[in-house]
Amino acid sequence: MSIQNIKWEKIFFRELLNNTVTVPHLLLDYYSEIGLDESQVITILKIMRYVGSANESFFLKDVLPAFSNEREKALGALSLLVSKKIIGREKSSLDDEPVYSLAPLYDNLWEIWAYLQSRSSGKGKQTKKTGEKGSKKKDAFTAVYQSFEQEMARPLSPYEGNKIADWLDNCHYKPEIILEALKRAVLYGKYNFAYIDKILLSWQRQNLQTLKQIEEQEVDHQGKGKGANHPANKTGSTKGKMSKIDSSIDKDDFALLIAKSLKEQKGGENG
Repeated sequence: MSIQNIKWEKIFFRELLNNTVTVPHLLLDYYSEIGLDESQVITILKIMRYVGSANESFFLKDVLPAFSNEREKALGALSLLVSKKIIGREKSSLDDEPVYSLAPLYDNLWEIWAYLQSRSSGKGKQTKKTGEKGSKKKDAFTAVYQSFEQEMARPLSPYEGNKIADWLDNCHYKPEIILEALKRAVLYGKYNFAYIDKILLSWQRQNLQTLKQIEEQEVDHQGKGKGANHPANKTGSTKGKMSKIDSSIDKDDFALLIAKSLKEQKGGENG
């Protein structure tokens, strides 16, 4: 290689490094967990190119070059990311142009980072076996997290994400048990984590560790309270066999649920 070629090669690499976008690894590794696809990740990287990965706020004019200076195209892409709670949008105090923010993106990545930290806290270097176990835990967390967001019809807060991680990693609740508690809470109309936590604690006190054990306990409870031939004791779905989970749960809620259960079963028999 000639001296001239070496000179140009150095210039090339210097320019290459000077025009680099810093990309969070968490974004590349977990973009699907926060509701993004690959094309939307590319859009975010283009935005970061013009506003900087550490600069959270920007105006539309700042990122127009990322969209070939096409205003409508830029507005459409930004609106989609705003609807996904990846980019924030607020009215500017200076003019009519809204100000956008990358803060929601970093909030989402923070939730994932917090979960990973809670999972690895106090642990040494993972072996291949523990690494596979960690991967399964990540999958379980993702499945539970997405189910909660779907049922609650809103993004979860960092506290709620950490609570799910705590249930899985520290309380050692099985994913299916957490999701069952979520179903019970939704059926009661109690869309809050405190209520779900009460259900899980109640089952833990009774040493109910599987869905079958929960079902059998409820059938037994109903049999003692209402007689073996009562319609509420007929085999059916989980929703048709709800019982009082714990004294901390309102009795009025339980009565309404049983009435709903009987109505559903009566409708099934007439059908």
